[in-house]
Amino acid sequence: MLIKTFCLKTIYFNSQKIISFAPKKTTMKANLVGERLLNYEIKKHLSSDDLFDYYEAEHLLFDRKVLVKTLNANHIGSAQAKEQLKRESQKLNFQHNQTLLIYDLIETSDNAYLITEKPDSKLTLNQYVQSLGAMTEDKALRLFSQILEIVGAAHQIGLIHPQLSAQNILIEGNQVKIKGFEVHNTVVEEAYQSPEDKKNGTKTVQSNIYSLGKILTTMLVGSPDIHKAKKISAKTLEAIKAATENSESQRFKDCKEFATALTEEVSKEEVEDQHAFKHMPLIILGIVGAIFSLLVFTIADDDDRKNTLAYDLYDKSRIRKGLDSVQKAKRQEYLKDSAKIARGKAENLQKIHIHKVQKGETLKEIAEMYNMSASHVKELNGMTNKSTLRADAGLRVVIRDFHKVLDGEELWQIGQKYGVSKFEILRANQIAPADEKDEFYPGRELIIPIKR
Repeated sequence: MLIKTFCLKTIYFNSQKIISFAPKKTTMKANLVGERLLNYEIKKHLSSDDLFDYYEAEHLLFDRKVLVKTLNANHIGSAQAKEQLKRESQKLNFQHNQTLLIYDLIETSDNAYLITEKPDSKLTLNQYVQSLGAMTEDKALRLFSQILEIVGAAHQIGLIHPQLSAQNILIEGNQVKIKGFEVHNTVVEEAYQSPEDKKNGTKTVQSNIYSLGKILTTMLVGSPDIHKAKKISAKTLEAIKAATENSESQRFKDCKEFATALTEEVSKEEVEDQHAFKHMPLIILGIVGAIFSLLVFTIADDDDRKNTLAYDLYDKSRIRKGLDSVQKAKRQEYLKDSAKIARGKAENLQKIHIHKVQKGETLKEIAEMYNMSASHVKELNGMTNKSTLRADAGLRVVIRDFHKVLDGEELWQIGQKYGVSKFEILRANQIAPADEKDEFYPGRELIIPIKR
């Protein structure tokens, strides 16, 4: 589209007013390379699909490379295609520093131009595993925690990613970005598509959870096929299986539950308490097996010659293998239960932190610092009304967790992950808001207070 003269046109979406330019007269042009689009100069044609052309352009003032998506020559003037492009721009209400940013929407009488960030020097997850192979579990989980945080933040405002797959995950060093939030009416790569999405096109939080499970598998294995997994920890494997259950109700409720199952340990006692009766058949089988083996050995010892056949059929190694299989089955049940219990523990997991009492601090001030009550602090430390605080003494307090800051991570993102405000985190770590830039840096371990 070659733009000759302009008149102002105002368009609205998401209650935002955007001033763009529309031409009084236009001339059809199949290739826009070399043309000016307001402050953008189109440098080269990148690709095309059924509806759209994709160009690289540069902002003339800011030296910024951008991606321009516009209707191709076959669909210029198509109201339906133009409306689809305009709907994509409406994702401006979700702006996250780890998604591809939408800069502008420029509309003319018969075309529209969506201008977004261009993902330079980033590999898609597919490209990464094809060229570098599967990741170590440690690296995969570090990157995947970022993916869960981004998708979880979108879910909190009611935004479902329409096509989560390895092709839409961009990797650069220790950072990830997610693209595709703005895309409409597209189909997920089949390997990443949930059963309900395949059946009737249903896209929900749970269908995103299913796709996320497949994405984590790709990071660890190099393929979304979990059956190709070799060296994955039992905890991670059980979390992936829970995320990719065929039934929506059996999957994690949200990204926070998924993250909890990957990072938090559930005590064996808790599993046994909540699932004691479930394990009863295995326990009975183990007892019966032990009694049976004892009887066989007793008979064999009484008359070795008469019971040679019995001794051969039920030898020690065979019985040991049977008992080992029972233990293995119990262990698998325990791991499955651990993942399920972790789903409901996201809000309740707590740890103990030792607070060093500063001179002049009061019990009330310390309690408020960690979102606790003074009576709870007293009870935790066996204090009475006559107890006094001594400077430099260690005082037990309850916290939510310890969080190690990642490169490029923002404080508000950490707060969002744990459901507390950035100011509560600053207070728990005794950081003045004015000192945030100096005291907040990659690698620092932050205290995360419990929720009020």
